[in-house]
Amino acid sequence: AGEKYLKASGEVIFEPGEFSKTIRIEIVDDDQWTPTTEFKVHLSNNTACDIGNYLGTCRVKIIDNDAFPTNRYQHMFEMDDLQKAKGTRRVRLCWDFMGFAFWNIPGLAKRTCLIMVFDQCHNCYLWFTLWASIYIVDTIFGDGKHEDEFLRGHLLLPTRQQTAVSIGI
Repeated sequence: AGEKYLKASGEVIFEPGEFSKTIRIEIVDDDQWTPTTEFKVHLSNNTACDIGNYLGTCRVKIIDNDAFPTNRYQHMFEMDDLQKAKGTRRVRLCWDFMGFAFWNIPGLAKRTCLIMVFDQCHNCYLWFTLWASIYIVDTIFGDGKHEDEFLRGHLLLPTRQQTAVSIGI
């Protein structure tokens, strides 16, 4: 069984003179769009009849009745006037598509979050290099005026030289 149908099994009995039968397979109707689902029905364990090489299998396709990417756009398919359908906000449609892709493509949400986190590592490195450059220029290589009162709380280590070496490492 799949996401769009329930598993079914049973016995099909053909009476003399019958050449076709209907098999009922329950379809799951949800509000989530999925592409066309396909499965096969196999006839097996036949008695008192002969099934040809290709007649024991039937291919079934389920075409989803939900709108893509969400049912919010179902009205567009029901409209006779295409001009009204063109009035749909494209930004909202794009946002709904991104949400659909994010939650329905396996692994996409995890990979997207990892990329966002690791991209921030680059931003942290950039922030640190900017901070260190400004600190070095303003504090360590400063002009020396008002050195006692200015440097008292700004140096990382007791002397300018020790601070410069520690930042350089």
